[in-house]
Amino acid sequence: MFQRKESALNAKTSTPLFLRGWQRGVALWAVVIAVNLIGDGLAYAFLLKDQSATACSVASTFPLAPHLDGGDALSAWWDAVRIWVPCERLTAGSPPFSIEDFELAATLAALATAVCAGPFIWFLMHTWFARYDEFRNSLKDGALCAYLERFWARRLISELSDRGLIAKASDEEDENSWRTAAAANPSVCQYVFKAIYHSQYGLSAFLTPFVLLVAISFGSAVLVARMRGCMTVGADCSAFLFGHEAPVAISAISGAFMFAVGDSVRCIRQRSLTVSDAYWYALRLFLAVPVGLAVAPSADPKFAQTALAFGLALFPLNDFLKVIRRFAYPQWQPNDADENGDKLLQLGGVTIPLAATFAAEGIYSTEQLATTDPVLLSIRTGLPFRFMLSLGAQAVVRRHLGPQAGKLLDIGLADAPSILDVVRALDAPAGTAGLRARSPDAIIQSAVRQLGGSDTSALNAAVIEMKFRQIAAEALTHFLDQAVPLETRPDQPAEPTMRDTDAVPAAG
Repeated sequence: MFQRKESALNAKTSTPLFLRGWQRGVALWAVVIAVNLIGDGLAYAFLLKDQSATACSVASTFPLAPHLDGGDALSAWWDAVRIWVPCERLTAGSPPFSIEDFELAATLAALATAVCAGPFIWFLMHTWFARYDEFRNSLKDGALCAYLERFWARRLISELSDRGLIAKASDEEDENSWRTAAAANPSVCQYVFKAIYHSQYGLSAFLTPFVLLVAISFGSAVLVARMRGCMTVGADCSAFLFGHEAPVAISAISGAFMFAVGDSVRCIRQRSLTVSDAYWYALRLFLAVPVGLAVAPSADPKFAQTALAFGLALFPLNDFLKVIRRFAYPQWQPNDADENGDKLLQLGGVTIPLAATFAAEGIYSTEQLATTDPVLLSIRTGLPFRFMLSLGAQAVVRRHLGPQAGKLLDIGLADAPSILDVVRALDAPAGTAGLRARSPDAIIQSAVRQLGGSDTSALNAAVIEMKFRQIAAEALTHFLDQAVPLETRPDQPAEPTMRDTDAVPAAG
């Protein structure tokens, strides 16, 4: 039932539309250029002012030929645009915006958008594929199917049904038939994983925050260029800047820009850049001026206001919001240990900064860690996938044995796959070859002693064996057993890696 023509199956899994690394780069740089061209056009149409006249409409549509009027080159609609933008619509006290200012704005915006976009484009062209290979190297065919069965069962069943490998959901069918079909067709599992990975972490997921970040960077650069008129002696732009000095706004923008670019470079170096990071950078740039203008007046003298605005913009937004909440609500002082997930600190390899990283993703307990998709969590936190699997293996044991599970580390039973080996040895006939655990009864007795139990206490060998069997029955345990440790069998072909020449689902 489950065997189909291999050529037809391969045709469906290897011919979806995809973008190679260099194609991604071309597409994203095209987005940057488009934002600059559109932004330059809007800035030229609505901001440029003829200093020799009182009108605020555009004097020329060609910066390189300022004496050539737009009406000589374009249709009559341009005159309508110029009439539609009278001086009254501009904020009182706004600085003049001449051809020189426009050229400065266009140049500064082009540099700012290129510097902001460059790290993201490099990541999506190169590092993104290395990140994908990290997951596929740990998820061979058996582990990959087990992962999908555990976390994406409906998606896998739908794909198998669409390919005709199992009966439709409305038909009578053995509930385990889809597992048999998935095991018999590993290429389907590979296809489903690629589709899931791209939907959660592909180019289409990055595109919206990328455009927002580039557009806000462009607007910030134009604002800095327009404020050049406020830096001259005797200039009064208080109404334009909500009653504040121009250096404060420029410092705030500079600090936010430095944070966004610097932090994105750090994340790329650690291969941990995520979609949410791009949204945070865009929000940080967008709020830089309002936050700087609101907080800077609290400092005195004026040069301290500029330094304060710059320093605040360098703060990670999440930490800044936490400080603001504590000042606004002093009666609510959360415990940092609870906020950072103190239960996670009991797991081997978890430090306070890592616990804070998990807390930022809403993971505060070992129970959450044991039930969360490890691939998505690794993507969201930027932590290595193998490390995430190790934490998941420890979390399963702690779900059943509690905080004292750490005592089993000395005898090598602190993770779920090791306990599964003990249970397999218990159930295997005597003399069975290939077992990883020998003398399982003695191992259980040793576990009882490590946990502080005895034959006469409530924590005896029978109870420990029952808990071991519960751990071994977990679906996550069987997935982890296939994924950790990674073993390559002689009869198992090497997995293809996601390189520039590999076909992947459409990334939007």
